[in-house]
Amino acid sequence: MPVLVGAAEHDDPPGTEQRRGQHAGQADGAVTDDRDDRGLNEIMNNPVLGDERVQEVRDRIAPIITELVAKAKQQGVVRPDFDQTDLIFMQLGLSAIIESTRDIAPELYRRYLTMFLDGIRTDRTAFTPLPTPALTAEQTHRVMTRKRRRTG
Repeated sequence: MPVLVGAAEHDDPPGTEQRRGQHAGQADGAVTDDRDDRGLNEIMNNPVLGDERVQEVRDRIAPIITELVAKAKQQGVVRPDFDQTDLIFMQLGLSAIIESTRDIAPELYRRYLTMFLDGIRTDRTAFTPLPTPALTAEQTHRVMTRKRRRTG
């Protein structure tokens, strides 16, 4: 298993382990890309870019994230209450970890990526109820561009 720690050794439906590994590998690749290129966070908060351009970026990315999460739910590899906005905040957290530890421990983000992925997996007997609902896409956009709006 590429990234996930403590894989369950009980009877998973056929193909579960392979799908889990594919999703973990894709997530690790995306985060590694973020570690090497600070892109999305800087784009969303860059005061030089106009609001219209930021909206264009959001409009292009949102359907991709929505489809990714829907497919993962359909395949049964993420918890049913997982939302596309949760993925954005996981990425935001990992980006902060990457930025903070780049010079000291550039691979530390993998520890937290593993924890995040374990937390959204479905191969458990019960889910811990989430203490708060996911933000809406609009609320997420406001949070992601808050810094940009303050400086622009």
